[in-house]
Amino acid sequence: MNLRPSKIFYTQDSISNYFGMSTTHSDMLIGETLDDLINGLATVSSIPTIGVFRLEGKWFTLDNRRLWVFRKAEKLGIIDSIPVYTTSISEMDPNKFTTCNEGLSVDVRGNAGGSVWRRRRTRRSRNQYQDHYSEASNRMDNYSETTINSRSTDSTFPAPTCIRSPPTSHSTPLSDHSSSKRSPFSDSGLPNYSRQPLFEQSKPPGYIGNDRIQENEVSTRHHDMCIGETLDELVKRSAIVTSIPRISDSGGKEGGSHRIIEDSGYSEKRKNLK
Repeated sequence: MNLRPSKIFYTQDSISNYFGMSTTHSDMLIGETLDDLINGLATVSSIPTIGVFRLEGKWFTLDNRRLWVFRKAEKLGIIDSIPVYTTSISEMDPNKFTTCNEGLSVDVRGNAGGSVWRRRRTRRSRNQYQDHYSEASNRMDNYSETTINSRSTDSTFPAPTCIRSPPTSHSTPLSDHSSSKRSPFSDSGLPNYSRQPLFEQSKPPGYIGNDRIQENEVSTRHHDMCIGETLDELVKRSAIVTSIPRISDSGGKEGGSHRIIEDSGYSEKRKNLK
């Protein structure tokens, strides 16, 4: 049976950096064995076949060092699959099942050795970055370009296409002679937030808006007067309570104006005038 090394999982959390004396490549660093595969000095068949067993739908192996070599070789594009033989899970020593990440990776104790696979890995990573960068550059070529001139060099940057939506039936063109009314937009075309309320506060029940207050103020005899001037007229008896429209308190009962006048010191001022 053949399997991709990436479909086989480790049983240990760490491995030694060299092979034991019982293997054909004994006393050899695992990274050097990987170099031999890359250089053609070794083949998959020259490395002992690894045994695998099935556990929870996944293939595991006790030959973790050989799996490390095969996985690295697959990642570098050297091999696609390897021959394996199946074993029974009962043959596994439970003390050797020490993986902490379900066999996805393994740590190497010490220097793995070798140099060719490290350079090839770096070159492959660089090529992947260049491919990704070229892909991104090709996507950016779809934009129209504009040249931005600076004092030092001329640099070309992609300019995004601006799509303006057609005006609606409620919109009016903005021009210098269209209207004397202040536009909600500033001269730069951006919204003029300084003339717009930042928050629209919720109004409690019984609240009278500003337009209602202005209407009442204009309709009264003392409209367009400061409230302090109205109070002075009450003190000087130029105005009486009945000349001021009665107001309602929070409970809906009238007579709130009498209490407000008493609280403002009106009664005390009348005593001083007598």
